[in-house]
Amino acid sequence: MAENLGSDVSYVSESEGYNYDMVVFQEQKPPLDSELNLAQELKRIAGQRRLDTLPSGWLTLRPFYTSSSLSNSFYTQNPSTAIPEYALVNGMVVYVTNTHTDTNNANLIELGDPPSTGNRVNGVFLEVWRALLDPDTTDNKPDPEVVIDNLRAVYTYSENVAWTVGDNGLILNTENAGASWAIQLIDTKQPLNGVSFANSTIGWVVGNSGVIARTSSSGVRWTLLSSGLVENLNDVFAASQLIVWAVGDSGTILKTSNGISWAAQSSGVTTKLNSLYFYDTQVG
Repeated sequence: MAENLGSDVSYVSESEGYNYDMVVFQEQKPPLDSELNLAQELKRIAGQRRLDTLPSGWLTLRPFYTSSSLSNSFYTQNPSTAIPEYALVNGMVVYVTNTHTDTNNANLIELGDPPSTGNRVNGVFLEVWRALLDPDTTDNKPDPEVVIDNLRAVYTYSENVAWTVGDNGLILNTENAGASWAIQLIDTKQPLNGVSFANSTIGWVVGNSGVIARTSSSGVRWTLLSSGLVENLNDVFAASQLIVWAVGDSGTILKTSNGISWAAQSSGVTTKLNSLYFYDTQVG
């Protein structure tokens, strides 16, 4: 049933066939390494059996993307709105990203120059290797200090609840004082530079290219709003559930009095505004 993963793991099941259906842990007793390894292996086998009948191939729900600026190449989807893509390889689901590009989630397929005469058929294939990792070394493992997305701002609502935002439309939320963070989804890949909440459920984020989004569900759902701007927005401050200000490049100041529609205010300057703070709904 299971693969022999070597002597560095605490337990290996060498039994043949599909002999187990589940692992039952004993109440008030810590699970054994053997039980955890067996549970993980059963989960992998169950998933593999569901996929074994499917043909290997690329899994994507978006059409390929090309343009006049691309020469003998195309993206597997629009790079400006790219989402994670996967490939099914002999029953294994493999995450595929950043092929020939640094754009998050995007994959650029590059083709050779066309022949001067005759016909040519191009094919795109994916090579996948499996490796046994030594638990005592860092070979083939991510460096824990590698930054995936830069974090740009944080808002703390209480001693337990906070949000932080950053590159590629990243929004993270914690409800246990930072012990763990959960990703919240938003329909933009623009860097987010500011976040502010009026209470535990209603909040706003702002980012590059005039991005503004609002939530009334503690971030479970974020709705993009129209700012009418292309300038980067660098900070946001919620004075109440309805009255909010945002500032950005070129002296930009925006205000909303209903939490949704925004109007420009004159700052009298054209320099970049990085942050703001209000004492109440009038004085800031």
